[in-house]
Amino acid sequence: MLQKGDKVEYDGVQTVCECDEFKFLGSGPSVVVLEGFDGWINAELPKKLNH
Repeated sequence: MLQKGDKVEYDGVQTVCECDEFKFLGSGPSVVVLEGFDGWINAELPKKLNH
């Protein structure tokens, strides 16, 4: 599960999660907010970076 402050790669860009992963409207897919991207991103798409 992605958490606020996690470093990730999304769409070829290294960025940071701005919030913890959460369920869209309580029942939909898990989403996350990424620095530099507008809107909610499906949490399965960003790749978490270990470094």
